[in-house]
Amino acid sequence: EQSYYIAGSALNGMGEKNKAKKTREKGSKNYPHAGMLYCELGKYYSDNNDPEYALRSWLEGIQGDPAYHLNYYEAAKAYAGTDEPLWAIVYGEIFINMEKETARSVDARRLVLLSYTKLFNTLGTGYIPKYGEGSTTAAPKNLDFKKAAMNLFLQLAPVMSDGITTENLIMLRTRFAMDWMTNYAAKFPFSLFTYHDRLLRDGQFDAYNQWLFGNAENQALFKSWTQFNPNAIPGIVAWMHQNRYYPTSADYYNDKEVGKLFTQKKK
Repeated sequence: EQSYYIAGSALNGMGEKNKAKKTREKGSKNYPHAGMLYCELGKYYSDNNDPEYALRSWLEGIQGDPAYHLNYYEAAKAYAGTDEPLWAIVYGEIFINMEKETARSVDARRLVLLSYTKLFNTLGTGYIPKYGEGSTTAAPKNLDFKKAAMNLFLQLAPVMSDGITTENLIMLRTRFAMDWMTNYAAKFPFSLFTYHDRLLRDGQFDAYNQWLFGNAENQALFKSWTQFNPNAIPGIVAWMHQNRYYPTSADYYNDKEVGKLFTQKKK
């Protein structure tokens, strides 16, 4: 896969963009678990104004190679501009945990915050679960991962009634994590939500969310919070170093039905 990657990059640099695309396509067929090839293929489609195939490529990369972090970043950015911000939130946070302190990570933090705003605007404008899907007491047979998550967010929406702030997100995400583990984790095991549960059990979830959102949401408030809690950020950084997050192939629940997202956008 390295050879295909290098060949594709060389051809692209020479201006042979179509040959570069074909090389990456051939490479991804021969090495279906090579996330870097799907990532570069997605960038080709994106550069050529084909967002549907770009996102499909990044999702193929996530499914085939969950350890390759850049596909999460590109997919999160793509979803952020659509009517499905849930995936932008999930993929953005996964990326931040894999590439913690970079310019892209800062960008992803802002993207996740904006996607939460978009998510709750979506809920406020008519997301209504089908009969039987709104209850957290059971997981109906026709319920999928996205519907389960959206139903929980719908039920917890009052927590965010006065805005998307770090403090409100801590309350929301704490309740979400607890409800998910109680009601949906057995049906939809998901490593990120399991990681949240571990953070809660170790008393690190508040600090984690401050690390994740605080500075991106309000620098002045975050600075004040760190002054009152001087050990919190060093503590969560040390905890994450000892408890690294790793996504797995079992996390994949996306149906890759993305064409309608961009068709609707064009209309």
